[in-house]
Amino acid sequence: MFVREHQLHGHDEIVRFLEAIKRRGLISEYLVSWNGRDGRLTPKVTVWRPYGTLPVHRVRGAIARKLFGLIPAERINIIADQGQA
Repeated sequence: MFVREHQLHGHDEIVRFLEAIKRRGLISEYLVSWNGRDGRLTPKVTVWRPYGTLPVHRVRGAIARKLFGLIPAERINIIADQGQA
C-alpha cells in the first residue's frame, strides 16, 4: 500500500517540534510512526528522555499540549534512557 502525503497530516509540525525539544535537551531521540486502516492513519510518537531531565509526566504533557489535535495523548510514549526508573 502506498501512503499519500495528505494521509500524514501534521507530520512536518510533529517533527519540527520534536527536533526543537531535542536540541534543547529535553529528549535524546524520537520515532514517529503512523498506522491505521483504510487510509485513516494516526501518528504515534515514542521519545527517549535523557537522564536528569524532566519527569515522564511533564515531558508527555509538554508534547501533548503542543501537538494537541495532531497526536492523541495516549499515543505518546516516553522511554527513560538507561539508569532511570
